[in-house]
Amino acid sequence: MRRMKKEHDKLAKRLGIILTRLNTGERLHLDDLAREFNVSARTLQRDFNTRLDYLPLQREGSTYFIDPKYLGRQSAKDISTIVVNMGLDCLFPGKQFLANGMLNGDTTPPYLFRNIHMENSSHYLPVFQQLTEAIQRHYLICFQYEKRQCEDIQPYRLLNDHGIWYLTATEQDRLKMYRLSQISQLAILEARFKPDSHISQQLNDPKLCLRQGSMLDLVIQVDASVAPQFQQASLLPKQQILKQLDDGSLILSSQVSNLDSVLPTLKAWLPHIDVLSPDSIRQCLYLELHAALDRIRS
Repeated sequence: MRRMKKEHDKLAKRLGIILTRLNTGERLHLDDLAREFNVSARTLQRDFNTRLDYLPLQREGSTYFIDPKYLGRQSAKDISTIVVNMGLDCLFPGKQFLANGMLNGDTTPPYLFRNIHMENSSHYLPVFQQLTEAIQRHYLICFQYEKRQCEDIQPYRLLNDHGIWYLTATEQDRLKMYRLSQISQLAILEARFKPDSHISQQLNDPKLCLRQGSMLDLVIQVDASVAPQFQQASLLPKQQILKQLDDGSLILSSQVSNLDSVLPTLKAWLPHIDVLSPDSIRQCLYLELHAALDRIRS
């Protein structure tokens, strides 16, 4: 039981229970939720202000609840749709497991979650809020990114890939992605744009590989056996430690301008690292290793 309570603060279960309770008309107080889920009030504020900001929420001090006139409109199907849109449905082999195991707050769920990879998004809450508004109302935006000014950007979606938030947008008719933590001096312009339905369809394709504004974002997992070397020095360009997992391994991010600048380093640390994203670098590394093996065999 202790172990199950320690896992009670995991994102998928926490949001599922909060959604269910809000939908039944319950008023949720931050202090009570913090004790129940063993998370900070700041984490819960991020849940309400960013992850659940599409709901008709009302707030009285530290208490959150759904506007009474909307109660009853969020059916089990609606909640399931929300979870699917968050990309959490792929965790289960069937939707019945999600509904019966995670969205039922009256019983102890049979599933546990560990080491969910995500960055702390509270650092760019104002940017997240502004981008959400610009996307929903189709406003053009401008901002600073990688020390350059980006003008007349058409924002389409906010994308979470391997726990990192990106803006997907068009710049000079080219579809790109921008890491939110690198966006600064964001401004919403008065002009609006008409979204391209073809681009919207592209973004729904999980196989779509987008180019970043000017850099490639690399996410890797480092084995515990070599983690100290990466903790003591930045072995990759613009290296950041995103998370240390329970087994001592690390989740790192790095920003690179091209494949050639990082492939030699990645190959030198094999087999102690695993490229989580992007798939283009992972595939390139895989092909180069196979080519090397073929040369050895011949």
